[in-house]
Amino acid sequence: QLLRTPKSAETATAEQKYWRKFKNVTLTKGYSPVYDIDFCPTSPYDFAVTNSTRVQVYGTRGKSVKKTVTRFKDVVYSCSFRHDGRLMV
Repeated sequence: QLLRTPKSAETATAEQKYWRKFKNVTLTKGYSPVYDIDFCPTSPYDFAVTNSTRVQVYGTRGKSVKKTVTRFKDVVYSCSFRHDGRLMV
């Protein structure tokens, strides 16, 4: 005859349920260290990543590169979206 242990340890806490909602991490190949990440303050809340002599704008839905700016002759250390999200400096 088999005896079963109580299942109290198998119930998930609220914190465990919260963290299980997140999906797997998306990795992209970088050519140098990331210097800055800035999020657009307006919808769809894209984000820009600076590394080396490029700025890449990623979409929040598919996490794919929407735009790459490579017109720089020197290393790009920072970027910022304007308050309305229509311009990036």
